[in-house]
Amino acid sequence: ERGIIQGYRAVLDPKRLGYHVQAMVMINLARHQATRIEDFEAGVAAIPEVKACFHLAGQYDYILHLTARDIDHLADLVKHRLSAIGGVEKQETFLVLSTVKADQGYALQPLFESE
Repeated sequence: ERGIIQGYRAVLDPKRLGYHVQAMVMINLARHQATRIEDFEAGVAAIPEVKACFHLAGQYDYILHLTARDIDHLADLVKHRLSAIGGVEKQETFLVLSTVKADQGYALQPLFESE
């Protein structure tokens, strides 16, 4: 009724799916024009290996969370898929060594304390 639940999903093990490498890719766009931003965001949305993409304020414009089968797959994603999206000026890739805390959803306590 309140529109809080947007959907349900299964939590899958990426390694059992064949994804053994995760990376965070920081992106800066060359220009901050609406059409460039929209083209970039559409290009990112079309890459299935991009698990999440956040538009940022600060030193970088975007951070992307990628999954890949191996380093060669990651290199292909970075060199050919991300670089093929127009308007990318700079990208910096960070390998994820381990997951300390995975997405567990949102804290519900503050929401229900006010009732």
